[in-house]
Amino acid sequence: MMRDTRLSSIPLEMDLTEPQNACCSNVEDLALAYKALSHPVRLMILSKIGKQSSRCCGDICSALPLAQSTVSQHLKVLRECGFIELETAGQQSHYRINQEKIKWLSSANDLFFAQFGSHEPSD
Repeated sequence: MMRDTRLSSIPLEMDLTEPQNACCSNVEDLALAYKALSHPVRLMILSKIGKQSSRCCGDICSALPLAQSTVSQHLKVLRECGFIELETAGQQSHYRINQEKIKWLSSANDLFFAQFGSHEPSD
């Protein structure tokens, strides 16, 4: 997986070594996951793959009004971030959802946003 080094130059306002901020220790990974999911086409691709156990590239391309090369670029981003896995069967490429990555994202997302709900509103 390629890391976006631009994130490391962004100063974080919280000290990630403090125990109360332990939920945010994976903030860079979470940001990269959000970035990979930030394009509507990638969300459509995930949805299409998720409706079956696996989908071949041709099926995904025919379901979207985009060129095959464009779909391939979006598949590459999702694959590099770990949301989908590639299996080759002869000349066909089959993609399936990486369930472990989806579980990780759900858990990391819950942990990150839980920190905002535990405080009483101030006047």
